[in-house]
Amino acid sequence: MSLSSFHSPKLSLTKSFGSSLNLAEVCEDLGDFERLKRRLSSKKKSLTKLADDGTGSEMVPSWTHPLKRDASEKVTPDEETPLITGNGEKNEDDSFEEIMEKEQINFTLLLTIFVVTLGSSFQFGYGTGVMNNSEGFILNYFHEHGMSYSLFAWGTTVSSYGIGGLVGSILGPKFIGNYCGRKMTLLVNNIFLFISSYFIMYARAWWWQAIGRVFVGIVAGIATAVVPTYFSELSPIAIRGAVGTMHQLGITIGIVVSQWLSTPSLDLLGSEEKWQYLFVVPCAFGLLQCMVLPFCPESPSYL
Repeated sequence: MSLSSFHSPKLSLTKSFGSSLNLAEVCEDLGDFERLKRRLSSKKKSLTKLADDGTGSEMVPSWTHPLKRDASEKVTPDEETPLITGNGEKNEDDSFEEIMEKEQINFTLLLTIFVVTLGSSFQFGYGTGVMNNSEGFILNYFHEHGMSYSLFAWGTTVSSYGIGGLVGSILGPKFIGNYCGRKMTLLVNNIFLFISSYFIMYARAWWWQAIGRVFVGIVAGIATAVVPTYFSELSPIAIRGAVGTMHQLGITIGIVVSQWLSTPSLDLLGSEEKWQYLFVVPCAFGLLQCMVLPFCPESPSYL
């Protein structure tokens, strides 16, 4: 008997047992896959039936149904419909006008970006830079009116901004945002803005301004946590990155404007007689946001 024709019964049994185990595992995986496939098929049929009957129109919007959505259909933006109306395809050679037409970027989206950038992102930058050039004339104003204001107190006032930023970054998305949504959170944020300007402008002691700076930090913290998310959820895919940079642009513009207005050598608002008006500027942009933002779309609830 040759070695090639010799088979060990034990070896054959082991190989057969191993093959049976592998086959059983494959069959089990295939069974799970088939069950999942049947479940998905059943859900798809039920959703299709609801959409066909019109009984589930509220639960199943037409834009979520691939068989019901018309490419030329224009959807009115609301709480449940994002402003993402294009197909998300972008050609590198497309001009800005072609992208606008392809993605159906409308006036509502542009107005929302403009108002939120000035009403929220701008406040972050303005609050960061407005105190840099203001030390001299604010301290002189307090001393001339018989109020003490030491360098330690000034440092405490300026640094209170960071404490408020920490509170705002937690308060905005975790508490207010979960109950009110992005748009309402930005509107509520203006309350902190008006309170901060009041405490700083009409301070009766240095710690009034410290409290005001805490509220300014809360405004900046909420804006930092909410605005980028709000922009990304509203903007079409093709320009989502560009829209996201508007928050940083608003911060930078706020810093530049605050430095420009508070520089004493420019003789604008950087003086003992006019320094209170420095804190009217953010209130004006906050008031603009309160007037326009309620007419802008809310971030989709399913995001």
